[in-house]
Amino acid sequence: MADKKPPFRIFEGTNQNLALSTTHAVTSNALSADATAIRVATNVDVYISVGSAPTATTTDILLPAGTIDYLLVEPSDKVSGEAVAGTGVMSVTECSR
Repeated sequence: MADKKPPFRIFEGTNQNLALSTTHAVTSNALSADATAIRVATNVDVYISVGSAPTATTTDILLPAGTIDYLLVEPSDKVSGEAVAGTGVMSVTECSR
């Protein structure tokens, strides 16, 4: 029988909400040592960048409003977001395998 476990486990309580505008913003805390992926959700169209010192720009990944995506990360990475227009919130939840 096939293994039906999800590819990632979401850590309870390890979530950061990032206030978005048309100027990039960065999570205040780096991801934990156990994080191998993040679950990202947003209420506005947003450009996303992940790394040790990320700066989201219009050339980065575009996540449309109302969608959820999973991105692979390295421990201690930070996440940056920039709204395409207006303001909003991006939720970043740590996950592990």
